[in-house]
Amino acid sequence: MANNPTPSEAARALRDVTERTNQAVDSTQRARWVDIVLGVAIFVMLAAPDFLGKHAAAVSTLIIVVITVGYSWLGRTRRGAAVFGQPARVRRQAISRRFSIPAVTLLLGVMALGIALPLLGLHPLAGVPYWRTILGAVLGLTLIVFGRRLQNTLNALAHNGHRPESDTLDGHH
Repeated sequence: MANNPTPSEAARALRDVTERTNQAVDSTQRARWVDIVLGVAIFVMLAAPDFLGKHAAAVSTLIIVVITVGYSWLGRTRRGAAVFGQPARVRRQAISRRFSIPAVTLLLGVMALGIALPLLGLHPLAGVPYWRTILGAVLGLTLIVFGRRLQNTLNALAHNGHRPESDTLDGHH
């Protein structure tokens, strides 16, 4: 290939780069067993206080924190990611800012509500018996049954809309 590629060669190279990027995004999936373990852990964490009392909530939350931190930490190493069935990680630059900023804002908002409502005694489900068990079953089953589909959808949302300057021949969008 010459120093100055023809327009067709440049277009083909850009298509190849886009295809490889899409393949990398598609390959960032957890193993099925990880969704099952996390779904069961969510159920156990939420249902424990209903069956074992308030002290079980602290223990089950601590266990979930350890699992989550361990999963995050191991997922950042090659061997840990391979154990979890994630052979590749997407570079941060490949994630659309149009996705990441609202997603992180929403996540932080939900976490703040989850912390603030119980502290203020304003929990909307406080009068419903076994509401933690019901919520745990719904969330756990959602992750177990739809985990792969949810991850693919989030990957597509995170990847769509990202167009670095090199995506077009003339540098304009």
